[in-house]
Order: sequence, then structure tokens, then C-alpha cells
Amino acid sequence: QALIDASEYHGQYSSAVGRVAGLDARISREIGDWFGAGPAGLALGGEYRKEKMHQQYEAYVNDISSLGADAAGSVEGDRSVKAQYAELNVPVLDSLELTAAVRHDKYSDFGSTTNPKYSFRYQPFKQLVVRGAYSEGFRAPSLYELYAPRSTTFTQGYYNDPVLCAGGVVQPGGNAGRDCQQQFLNNGGGNTELAPEKARNMTLGFVYQPVNNLSMGLDFWWIHISNQIQAFPESTVFDDPNTYADRYVRAADGSIANIVTGNANLGIVKTSGVDVTLDYRFPNTPYGQFGLGMTGTYVTRYDFQNIIDGPYTDKVGDFQGDGVISRWKHVLTGTWALGDTRASITNRFTSGYNDYDRTTNARVASYALWDMSVGHTFDKVLDIDAGVGNMFDRNPPFSNQAYNFQSGYDPRYADPLGRTLFARATYHF
Repeated sequence: QALIDASEYHGQYSSAVGRVAGLDARISREIGDWFGAGPAGLALGGEYRKEKMHQQYEAYVNDISSLGADAAGSVEGDRSVKAQYAELNVPVLDSLELTAAVRHDKYSDFGSTTNPKYSFRYQPFKQLVVRGAYSEGFRAPSLYELYAPRSTTFTQGYYNDPVLCAGGVVQPGGNAGRDCQQQFLNNGGGNTELAPEKARNMTLGFVYQPVNNLSMGLDFWWIHISNQIQAFPESTVFDDPNTYADRYVRAADGSIANIVTGNANLGIVKTSGVDVTLDYRFPNTPYGQFGLGMTGTYVTRYDFQNIIDGPYTDKVGDFQGDGVISRWKHVLTGTWALGDTRASITNRFTSGYNDYDRTTNARVASYALWDMSVGHTFDKVLDIDAGVGNMFDRNPPFSNQAYNFQSGYDPRYADPLGRTLFARATYHF
């Protein structure tokens, strides 16, 4: 015990500060009824923003190798941003409204960009609304994505050294316990050479309300992102060791000392899908007001490139790279209210998918949880609510992935906590 106590460190090993100061000014006014369908509106605005960040390590981090940090790796960065924007809304018909907007940003570190947005809203009859939009976007890397200090930790997955354990077979000079199915050291962090992300988005939506107590919606969307900013995938380094030989740092004996990843521009993402909404209120009864609501998303496509100009991979329902995109998710809620008393029951569902290693587990099962809550309002000022999450205490479905340093399930898609209880009080002044 004395040896363990002597090896302990207590205290703060890193401090980070981020500051944003900004000024935003806007004006708007009506500018006339151009088509006899209502007044057009114009809005103009400008923005100035100053961003700063600083991160510093304490000197003793060099004595704690498990932190993977370097006391000399303290970083700082700053930028200023100026922007101007305008939006014009024009009713063309009683049933048709058009909107056009434009925004110009000037970054001290990334130059200038101008991005438009066009949208419409059409209501051919009372029960139906059709809406759509096209926009272009621009996202400069955050200061932390640019300047995050380098640090070394283990890879999330288990890999074979492509030289000393090629194909899972120990090669001359190799060692199975060191080179095969191992978590290797991975050096990552910020990248000052990052380029901005650029995006194009389209949406087309329909809201249908045949009666006052029923509303249904479909919103189709298409998104195209280029130069996506993410940590360079460790799996790509091991999947194509010849192309990325420069990302391997080897020790004197030829074994892998570490790989080098860090933030990078990875290529293009093309994704599309549809959002579904449903809201129904049953007719009032002597036993209370009942309701049913649902929101869901169906993803038809998620093609991504791990590298610029690389091949596309579809990860909808299929674990590719370092994760998966679920084909279908929904939240379905039933509600009841009588006077000041209320209750709800909710189903949260995520569809299954092909697992990381199909040789040992072909498919991860779908995941459905049920939650329930009850509440009461006292004297119109005090709300008391209590409930249970995952009331059937369902375990996460099995997955053989080893990312996030956890095995047996994937914490990004499932919750290991099991059944949980909660109580909440809210007082309204």
C-alpha cells in the first residue's frame, strides 16, 4: 500500500481557457406589398467576434506516462471574424412565400466566404403546407481543432502490425504478444493545416393536418459535406499501411512505437434521409385527455470518404471505419392528462446493424427502451414529477467492437446504466 500511495499524484494537471467576445447588430422593416399578398420584409445585420483559447499543462505531467501529455505542449490561438448578412421575405401569393438570404464572413485566419440560402413555403389549401430550402454552408475549424496539444494514448481498436504480424500471422522478428491484436500507442491532436468544411443542404417537407387534432409531417433532406474535419481514422492507418507508411513510428527493433493521427480533412460525406412526425390528440373523455406523438428519422444513405478523393463507403446499418449510422430511430410517446395530473410512457427505438467483426457476431440487435413518468401541479406554481427510465431494465445488445475502450457493447448507441429512477420539483415564481 505504501508503494501505491507513493506513486499517486493529486491535483490539476491541465488548465484550459476559451473566450469569445462579440457584437451583433440587426435591423428589420417592411418594404411594401409588392404582389398584393402582404408586405415584404427585409432584415440586415452585422457581427464581429473575437475568439481566444489557451491550454497549459503542469510540469509534473511528464512524470505520469499514462496521461500521454507533454508539459512542453501548451498551446494558444486566436482569431477574429467579421460578418454581414441580409434576408428578404416576399409573399408572392396568399399561399406562397419566398425567402432569400445571404451571409458573408471574413476570418482573420481563413479568408472570406459568402453563402446563400433560398426557401419557400406553399400552402395550397388549409390542411397542407409544403416547404423547401437550399443552402450552402461553411465551417472554419475551431481553435481547439487547430491548436489542441498533441497527446499519446492507446488506439481504440485492436490491430495487427502490418509488417511483423501481417494477416494475423507472426512474421520473422515479430512477437504475438506485442504485434498481434494489440492496442498500439496513438499520437493525436490539433492540426494548423486544416481547411474549412463546406456544405450544401436541401430540404423538402410536407405538413398535413386533415383535422385539428391530427398532424403528420415528412421532411426529406440531402446533405453534402466536403473537407469534413475529424480525427484521422486509426482504422485507415492499419487498413492501408502502404499508403500511410509515414504515419507509423517504429522503434529500433522494428516494432510499432506509435502511429500518428490527429485532426484532418477527410473528404466528402453524402447523406440523405427523411424525418417523420406524428401528433394526435384523442377526443376528450371523462377520464382525461390522451395523446400520441412520434418523431423518427430514416437514413437512406450515408456515404463517406476516409481520405480526400478516396473510395466511398456506406455505413448505414453497417459498422464501417469507427462507427455506424442507424437506419431508423424513433421516439414514440403516449400522454395522459386530467386536470393538474399527467403521465406519459415513451418508447426509444434504434434499429440493429451489421457488427464490427462479422466472423464472431454477424449482427447487433435492435435496441428499444421504455420510460414512464407521472406528475402533478400544485396551486399552479409547483410541479412534482417522478419516473423510471428503461423500466424493463434491458441490457445493451452485444457488440464485439472495441472502440471507446469498452467491449461487449457500444456506448455510443446503447446505455449500460439499466433501470434508473428520477424525481424533479419545479417552482414557478
